[in-house]
Amino acid sequence: MAKRKIFIKTIGLLLLVTGLLSLFLVFAEFTSFYAFSEGSKFHYDGFGFGSLMFAFIVSNVMAYFTIAASCIPLGIGNLALKKWGLNLSLAFLRTILIIGATIIISFLFSFDLIKILEPYQTLIILAFLLIFSIGLPFVLVKFYLNPKSERLFENSDFDNYFEKQSPEKLTIILL
Repeated sequence: MAKRKIFIKTIGLLLLVTGLLSLFLVFAEFTSFYAFSEGSKFHYDGFGFGSLMFAFIVSNVMAYFTIAASCIPLGIGNLALKKWGLNLSLAFLRTILIIGATIIISFLFSFDLIKILEPYQTLIILAFLLIFSIGLPFVLVKFYLNPKSERLFENSDFDNYFEKQSPEKLTIILL
C-alpha cells in the first residue's frame, strides 16, 4: 500500500508541475504577440488577426491552457488522495483513450498521409500513438480501478460535486 500511495502522489506531483509550467507558458506565449507586432524585432507585414503566425500563437495558448486546466486539478486531487481526484483521473484517462482511439483510426484511414510517409515513419507514429494514447492510459485506468488504489482515496470533508458524479458521467462532460 505504501508503494501504491507513493506512486499516486508521484503522478499527482508530475501532473501539478506540468500544469503549473503550462500555465506559465500561457503568459509567456502572450508576450510573443509583442515580438511580432509593428515596430518590434520580428515584425512582418500582415501580422495580425487572420495571419498564420497569429493563429499559431493562439493555438499554442489554447493548448497550454487546456493542459494547465486539466493537470492542476488532477495533480491536486492525486496529491491529496481525495475521491474527486480519483473520479477526475478516471474520467480524464478514459477521455484520452477515446480520443486516442479516434486519432489512430483517423491516421490509419488517411491514405494520402500514409503514402507520403515512409513505412518506418508510419510505424514510429503508430507506436507512439498506441503507447501514449492507448497503452499508458489503459494501464493507469486498471491501476486506479484496483480496490487497493480505490481504498487510498478518501471522501472530502465538504460536499463536493465531483465526488457525487461517476467517472462515466465526467468522461462524457470532458468529451
